[in-house]
Parts: sequence; C-alpha cells; structure tokens
Amino acid sequence: MSDTVEPSFGKIKGYTKWVRKDRIGRAGGGVAVCFKNGLQTQELSVDLPQQMEALFFRIVLTDNSGLLLCVLYRPPRQGRFSLDFLAEEMDNLLQRHGCKNVLIVGDLNFHLEQQAYNNLVTVSGLTNHVTFQTHERGGLLDPVLSDLPEERILCQQLDKVGSSDHHAVLTKIQLHVAREKAAPRTIWLWEQASWRDMRGALTATDWQTVLTGDAEEMTNALTSILATLQDRHVPHRTYLAKATNPQWFGFRCQIAAEAKYAAWRRYKQRPSQHNLTMHRAACKRMTDTSKWARKHWEQDLRRKLTGPGVGDKTWWTLVKERQGVMRQESVPPLTRQDGTTASSSDDKAALLAKLFAEKMQVECPTRPPPVLPRETAHTITSIPITTELVEKALGQLDAGKATGPDGISPRVLKQCARELSVPLAAIFSACLAEKKWPASWKEAYVVPVHKKGSKSDPRHYRPISLLSVMGKVFENWWQPSYGSTWMNTSFSHPTSSGFGQVDLLPISFSYSPRNGRTPLTKAWTRS
Repeated sequence: MSDTVEPSFGKIKGYTKWVRKDRIGRAGGGVAVCFKNGLQTQELSVDLPQQMEALFFRIVLTDNSGLLLCVLYRPPRQGRFSLDFLAEEMDNLLQRHGCKNVLIVGDLNFHLEQQAYNNLVTVSGLTNHVTFQTHERGGLLDPVLSDLPEERILCQQLDKVGSSDHHAVLTKIQLHVAREKAAPRTIWLWEQASWRDMRGALTATDWQTVLTGDAEEMTNALTSILATLQDRHVPHRTYLAKATNPQWFGFRCQIAAEAKYAAWRRYKQRPSQHNLTMHRAACKRMTDTSKWARKHWEQDLRRKLTGPGVGDKTWWTLVKERQGVMRQESVPPLTRQDGTTASSSDDKAALLAKLFAEKMQVECPTRPPPVLPRETAHTITSIPITTELVEKALGQLDAGKATGPDGISPRVLKQCARELSVPLAAIFSACLAEKKWPASWKEAYVVPVHKKGSKSDPRHYRPISLLSVMGKVFENWWQPSYGSTWMNTSFSHPTSSGFGQVDLLPISFSYSPRNGRTPLTKAWTRS
C-alpha cells in the first residue's frame, strides 16, 4: 500500500473502509483495520515512535466504557522499541481514553525479541490466547494478547490467505459492544405516484380562499396541502433501517426478515414438524425476496447509467454505488472536552448542536452593517413575480435533490409546476411586499460533514444545511436576472427596508442515522 492506492481499495461489503497506516517511503508493510457497519468505534491519535507500524482504536461498549484495540506489525529486524513502547505506555493509554481492557493483535515476530515480549505480557497482565502455530514453517508469530478473562476469548486457526505464509486467526470475544440503533426510514415509490390525481386536486383548489393572511400563514397553508396530497397520492413505506443493511435492503426485505425471525422463535418455543415447515418456508421467502430486491436495485442502477443526461459525476457516483464504496460512514462516538464519550444518537446530536451554536453566535447583533460601495447608479424599484416565471423555475428543478424539514419533495413541485405556479407566485409577492421570510423556510436539516483530522473530535465537523425547496426556488430563480445589483440596491439591514443580513440562530437538534448514511440533524433557523 501507498498513497497512490485509493482509500476504497479492497472494501468488504458490510464493513467500513480500511483505516490504513502505510509504510513510509515504500510499499510492503503497514497495518489496516476495518469494522463491521454499526459498531461504535473511535480511531485514537497516539504519538508513536518513528517507524512504529500500529493503529489504536477504542471500541465503545454498552456501558459507555471502552476496549483499547492495538493492531501492530513489528518487522523481524526492527528491534524491541515497539514492544517497549506498549509496556511503558499501556496504563496511560487505558486511562487517557477511558478503557477498562486492552486487546493487542498483529504480527509481532516476538520470537526474535522474547525478553521484550515477556516484559510486555508481565507488566500489563496480558495473556496470549493463541495456542497454535500461525506460520507455515511453525512458530507462533501472531498472538492475540488481552487482559480479558480467558473464557471470554476463543481463537481458531484458519487457512492461509492468498500468497501469505501466515495462517489467518479468527478470534471471537464475548463483549457487549455499543451499536447504532435502527432509525425509521420512509421509501417513496415515485414511479407509482398518481400525478394526474394530484394535479386535479391542485387545480380544483380555490387558492383565493386558502391563501389568506400574511406570507407566513399562506406558506403554512400551502405546505399543509402539499404534504397531505403527497402522502395520499404517492405510495410509501416506513420501516426501521439498520446501519448494517445493504443498499438494496428495503421494505419488502424487512418484512420477510421479521417473518423469518418470528417463525424461528415459534419453532424454538414449540418444536414441531409444522413449525419447522413454516420456518423453512419463511427462509425461502426471505431468500427469494432478497434476490428480487438485489436484482431490482441493479436494474435501477443500469437504467440510470444508460439513461439520457448522465454526466461524468453522476456516472461515477452510480458506478461507486454498485461497487459498494459510496456508503457514507456514520458519525463515530465523539469525545467531549472533559474526556467523556458521546456514543448514543442523542448525545452526539447534543454535542454537535452545542458546538455549531457556539460557532454561529453573532457577537453584536445590534451593530449596523457596513456601508457597501454602490456598484451602479440604477435602482430596482419593483421585482416582477409572474406565474410563467415561477412555472419555468419549478420545471427546471432537479428531482433528485434532498427535501428540507417541510418534507415537500422537488418531484412534487416539478410534476405540478403549472398548478403550483399560481399559489407560489402569490406567496413570493407577499414576501416581497411584507419584507418577511416565512419561518418554515428558515428551518433546515443539517448534515455534519467531516473536514479533516480525527473523526472523534466534534470540532472537525462542519454543518451542511438542507432548506425547504420552495424557499430555495424563491432565493434562486431571480438571481441570473438581477445578480449582485439586486443585493446592492434593494436589500439592506433587516431593521430598515429589506431582508439584508442573514444570521444563523440555533433552535433544535435531533439525530437520525438513516441506513448507515451520515445522519441528518435539524439545527438552524435563518432570520
């Protein structure tokens, strides 16, 4: 491995990407670790001696304590410094990262440094749970060292992998590890939507009667109507999605899996030929459903790849999705400033909310904005809002974009562009006349995106906001025509005659992992 090998190389389905530490300067060494999706793990930053090839992790347990995992490769001629480092720093690492126990695995070649190895085992109170040879020529080179009780660890010799002269070691450890909880996920079947009935319902709506009051009340009324029609005319299914579920695992697979588990429980409680037959039938249905779901998912990807208007970015995104490398990693357990760990969904959300709120505070909200130089002598006295312009803007929407907190999909706005041009034109005009922005358009779903550094440090995340699609249409549709001239002439401070300065204020925060993807968090409002 080297920096020329992409991070997704060799990714195993159902597992995270490899966390790698390549050998510096040349290929032929290093360590790599991956974890099963859903496990709560933290990569630890440890100051290591130069040339020490090791990775450290904290595996979070259900009681919020941790297991310190060290993955180490010690080349045969490297010397004893890596073993001495572990012996000297083990207690400090356990205390610093809140771990009760330790697990050390890897190729240690300790037969060449037996004294240093014995010192490590004795000082740290470790036991080697591998009792068989791990090299084809004999010898135990790949120990599994831990201070856990011996009855909780079982090691087994496997075959050699590829051209390696080492036997793989399968180690099973009895631990109560923390896992990501299942979260509700709604699948909308847009291909089966009754667009004709939805357009008919919108056409029959008396907008003069519905859209009364100020811009805020008009927006709430339209949003309520659209949400009701979307729920009524677009088939959808809601189920609990686990982080370990593959991308093709949908609602039907979930129903088949639950039926299979129920049949197994029934057979275990009352063993009989009838219950055994029912369990086998449920297993067959699960197998058939999984095959159907995977085939349907692959056909959908093939249709998108060969469809019209597929650009380079979309094409590569679909190819990586088929290869299983587009799955976004969930937010790992986060470390607070006091050293404690936020591992549950609520704790992570609260920690990120506090951090983002501190970053978005305005030091002096009453301070007047700076006076910008005038770029033009012209002044915009009126902004035309017509149904034709609104219909054109809705028709140009990207149907694949994410929805905001109001839940109104861009597909609905695009499919019903003509019918919605009248109410939206009225709302846009009311916003300009009243110089107000509807509160529902200020709310956003916020996705915490990792920037750089340790993923366990909440300071290394930045927020990405997903706003209401209707609000974004109002923001964007006039910009190609007016551009900066609009901002320099018509808009000023909120206390004067326009919208002007935009501030971010925290309101609420919730954490919802969706099928292993980066969680969405509702965090901000714009005023």
